[in-house]
Amino acid sequence: MLAIMVLAQVIGLGVLAQKKFRRVGVIWSLIAAALDLGLLALISAAKGPQLSGAGGISDQARDLTALLLTVGPSTLVVLGVLATLPNNKADKPL
Repeated sequence: MLAIMVLAQVIGLGVLAQKKFRRVGVIWSLIAAALDLGLLALISAAKGPQLSGAGGISDQARDLTALLLTVGPSTLVVLGVLATLPNNKADKPL
């Protein structure tokens, strides 16, 4: 489930960057994927063995937490950067 949601987020950000912001969607998809992978690696390194098993949290809860901690911040960063970039001069009429 985590991989499907991350893939949907990456594709969605690429389409949004291409259609609404008139930027190269593939580049923004790659940036979002890099942020997702970096955050996921950070979260995976930070979790300990005490989180799973008896008395720990379930696998579904762990996956949902990882999803919220990776997709949320990376989406906000990419959308924030896209919203603050200046418009292309080629888009303005002469």
